[in-house]
Amino acid sequence: MAKALETNDAFKAAIAAEIGKIAPGLITLQVKGLITGIELIKTNDGATFGVDFYQIPSENTHKFGGTLPGAIAFNVDEVAEDAIASVVVRVTPATAELAIGDLAVVNSKGEEAAYVKINEVKKYNGSITRATTATGLYEVVFGLSKDVDGTKLAEIAKAEAGYTAFALTAAKDEVRNVLTGFDITFEVKTNFDDPSFLAVYDEKENGGSNPDFFGNGKAFIFTVAGKPVNDLNSGLTTADMIWPSSGPYTAIAGNTGVLSGLDRQAKPNLPVQFDTPFDIVLDKGLSNAYAYYVNIVPVLGATTTESDAYKKISGLKVYRVGETASITIPSANVLEEKTLVFEVNAVNYDGTLVDPDGKTFRVIIDTAAPGTTLNFVSDIKSADDADGFSTTEVAIPFLTSANSSKVKSYELSIPVEGTTIESSEDITLGSGFISTKIEITAPTPSNVSKILFKGILPKNLKEDVPYTGTLTLRGANQLALAIYTVKLTKILPTGAPSTGLGLNNGTTAGDNIADGSYTIADKANGKIVLVPGITGIEDNEPLNKVSYTYQYGSLFEDGYTLSVSGAGITDIVKNKEVTGVYLNQDYYKAGTFTAKYEYNYGKILFGGKEEHKVDLTSKLKSVRIASLLEGYDPTVSFTAVGAFSTTSDLTLALKLVLKENAVNGKDSWTTGTVGLLQADYANYIDLTASKAYVRLNTGPATTKDVDLVLAGYNSDEQLLIKIPQEALAGLEAPAISSDPAVTRSYGLSITLVDKLGGTLEIIKTAVLKLSYDIDPVVAVVTFDPEDI
Repeated sequence: MAKALETNDAFKAAIAAEIGKIAPGLITLQVKGLITGIELIKTNDGATFGVDFYQIPSENTHKFGGTLPGAIAFNVDEVAEDAIASVVVRVTPATAELAIGDLAVVNSKGEEAAYVKINEVKKYNGSITRATTATGLYEVVFGLSKDVDGTKLAEIAKAEAGYTAFALTAAKDEVRNVLTGFDITFEVKTNFDDPSFLAVYDEKENGGSNPDFFGNGKAFIFTVAGKPVNDLNSGLTTADMIWPSSGPYTAIAGNTGVLSGLDRQAKPNLPVQFDTPFDIVLDKGLSNAYAYYVNIVPVLGATTTESDAYKKISGLKVYRVGETASITIPSANVLEEKTLVFEVNAVNYDGTLVDPDGKTFRVIIDTAAPGTTLNFVSDIKSADDADGFSTTEVAIPFLTSANSSKVKSYELSIPVEGTTIESSEDITLGSGFISTKIEITAPTPSNVSKILFKGILPKNLKEDVPYTGTLTLRGANQLALAIYTVKLTKILPTGAPSTGLGLNNGTTAGDNIADGSYTIADKANGKIVLVPGITGIEDNEPLNKVSYTYQYGSLFEDGYTLSVSGAGITDIVKNKEVTGVYLNQDYYKAGTFTAKYEYNYGKILFGGKEEHKVDLTSKLKSVRIASLLEGYDPTVSFTAVGAFSTTSDLTLALKLVLKENAVNGKDSWTTGTVGLLQADYANYIDLTASKAYVRLNTGPATTKDVDLVLAGYNSDEQLLIKIPQEALAGLEAPAISSDPAVTRSYGLSITLVDKLGGTLEIIKTAVLKLSYDIDPVVAVVTFDPEDI
């Protein structure tokens, strides 16, 4: 059955006709080779489907293009040719072939339009500026005989019939309906009175002094092989010619132009190759013109062999405006390394010339064959290269000390992912050449020069894909001296950008006085110590509101980052960058973390949206989080409830109460407690490992070291230190005296140990002060500190 569908046109048409009877969206049937849909396509946002035929009588008599193929004969007061115009359509399926025999212009009754013919159907190769699928596109070219004027054309759009718009059918002579919308209108224009349609003239400003101004803003410009013609050598010995102000614009002998201010004699020639076509594309500002030609300017004194070679150049003919001219110079020994001058001129619908003598450009024919393939690789050294990297150096065989002086310029062209890496400069090779785009070493008698390219955006290249292009070295007159095939590959870096580790020398632990928020880096040995601090402290603020931080500061060079993660660890983020971490009690309970050390090369991956980071953790010898007491000494860091900042603030209000009773008399003591550290801070302290003692007198010349007990917390969340009652046995009773100044000195030692093994030793000399009140039974003993 499939073969029958493909070969029997009547069967295909019958089946397709049934499609229209089925509710839209339920069934889609595509038979190979059969067009099931056709629609009109706008080529730009302002486009309409109004088809204008221009029938403007000629202002003079001449043959535009002379003897070139497609030359147009203009006769005064006559329309030169049948008018043509076109629309763009898209067919479904996109693989279907559209031919003239399939098409007809019809009104809503299915009647074909009179006078308007379909001259040609061709694949559409132009651009589409709005979003659409660029497949299945065709250009349908309409024709209208020059004998059919606007009055006749209006007959097919009679108001009383109501048929003012038309459609294209892609199923002519078939029973099915495959139509565009009824959006096509036809009109004949017979003059330039319409302000939206004016003749185009390359003329001097009327009454002005600016020779580059063109009266209606339509400069006669175009591109040749993608290069603006005004950037190319004209091949002339004078400046370009333009029309004088206000005309006369005709091709009658003696009507010559005037010199413009555009002199292109010093511009470069355009290098071209044998058997390789180059295109000429008119500027969009010339769209109102009718046609243009491309011809070669005759060379005076050319030999017969040279003249025969010129005749074989293809593409020298008359083109309609909107068409692209394609010129190819066939291989000919007689033309090797020669320069040729081409001329382009355009004509309006009324036979007036856009330019008095046309616009010329000069080409030079390259004959150098591609030489050695040069393999360049990206040399991405740091995050700065996200804005443009350099390649590795590659030796260029042609650049020897004997040849280097011949090179006057270079051209690099490498197509990559929808764009092109392009670079070209004039160069002078003496002791080398350096610019923002290239570096060339100076050649020596024994060595050739090396080249590297710079400023290549990494986001434009996929990773590990070799892109192929061309490097051309040119001499005088832009003649190619050497052509190389170039391969460029972007390879992502896998290590640090330098031999170092990106560490700056850190501060020492002794400098951690201000807030403890410093880090220590052993640059030579790759060791990092994160030293803690307590931030956000205000005087007398309870410690249980404090965050314990490790901040990186200027520990790392640009691009290097350290991340630390684990239970109880939270990043400190400033300006979207991690500058350190917060720790809480969960971390001290776990005591473990994971560290990662990286270098960030920035957004160098293809597309430029993702960063490339390299893991350098294994390059470090160690990353350690110091204990709390290594980075924070509560005796010197700050003042807060339950803690102390200087020695003068340290008051251990340890109260010993002397009691007389029947059993023990004056030798009986009872002990009190002192609040040393607030509970939140003490949560990080290992109470069983921490120690404290006091040296008390047991007699006039004897002492006794009494171990103190860390006895938990009081109602103010202070850590309590207590002298055991049994340690007071035999303690010398203080003399009860009316002199409150009687003192005795006792030594005090406290060693704190935090849960990560950090230690803090506090050694004091305490002064024993005796006092009593009216009741001689009780004496209060208070230890007050002296300077450490």
